[in-house]
Amino acid sequence: KQEEEVYKLVRLVQDECIGAKLEDIINRIKQNVDKFHASDEERYKRFSAWINGIDTKNTYENVLRSRHIGTCEWVVKLPEFRAWEAAEPTEARLLWIHGPPGFGKTFLSASIIQYLEEKKNETPLCYFFCVADNQPTRDPYAILRSWLMRMLSQKSDSVLPIMDAVYKARNKE
Repeated sequence: KQEEEVYKLVRLVQDECIGAKLEDIINRIKQNVDKFHASDEERYKRFSAWINGIDTKNTYENVLRSRHIGTCEWVVKLPEFRAWEAAEPTEARLLWIHGPPGFGKTFLSASIIQYLEEKKNETPLCYFFCVADNQPTRDPYAILRSWLMRMLSQKSDSVLPIMDAVYKARNKE
């Protein structure tokens, strides 16, 4: 059966090559190779499924809907926040908001995220909401995977080649 399939394939190639210009053959091969490569959207989906992060965007959106207008706007005016925000774009910046349950960390974080998203700069913005009564959101690995998913969702040109390399290296192990 395999021999028959190989024979059919050889005959198909021969039929295609008879009377065809080499340039036409090369162009057909290139077209088939291009079709074989996954689109960026397919690659994003594949990476997201592989990473398996927790999406906390719903938490963010729910908080924005339920907070009072003007809540937490004071934080972006603090000198400490301004210094953090003004750091060089080449520096990695991490803003870690922590405290006891019920002290407003989620509302404060959502306000800061909204402020940064409205600025629309080129720096990737990744966030994650830990929830005290939701164990999976308190797992450090889940947080890292979710940050990767957020980076992917921003569809930065620099992220795909890196993720391709990581994915290929991981699948070789």
